[in-house]
Amino acid sequence: MNHSPGTYYEYSNYGTALLAHIIEIATETDYRSYTRKQILEPLGMQRSGWNLKEVDTTNHVAYYNDRYHPVPPYHIITYPDGGLYSTIEDMTLFLQEMMRGYEGEGTLLSPQSYKEMFSVFNSDLDSQTGLIWDLDQGCCIGHGGNDFGTATMMYFFKEQGIGRILFSNLDIQQEQQEEAYYGIHNELYSFE
Repeated sequence: MNHSPGTYYEYSNYGTALLAHIIEIATETDYRSYTRKQILEPLGMQRSGWNLKEVDTTNHVAYYNDRYHPVPPYHIITYPDGGLYSTIEDMTLFLQEMMRGYEGEGTLLSPQSYKEMFSVFNSDLDSQTGLIWDLDQGCCIGHGGNDFGTATMMYFFKEQGIGRILFSNLDIQQEQQEEAYYGIHNELYSFE
């Protein structure tokens, strides 16, 4: 990049994979095992895992690309940046913990760690982000992502204490699909 550190922001999924690798080095534990022991199990996220072998696939949906063709099973080498298989119910448990943490009442991290995670790291940059969390919205905090055959959004309103999660099993690469997806997401804001 042609910018000095701390003067420019550009989102990168690889940053999440790098953070996972740092956790592995610091804890001398595989990231999958670490997150299972430190996050998934304590929160009761029993239907979540980093590969399909770890989860009950009885109700697993098929994924479709932007041309409505099934996406064959795949795995992501940089899996920490979006390779968690989960359910709305399990992700609700996670989001509820993040909301409690934002209020200083979480159980996974110290209040200071939550505060740091939800703090803007450099207010001089165009994008206001915390540690993985999007803080640009003003009304809410969250994160979204897309992969082959899937799109997800998870946000919570800071003032109201209400969370919103949206999963899709369709790629949203085409403008019409993207508009429909974000239209559904935005419609969720109308429900108090």
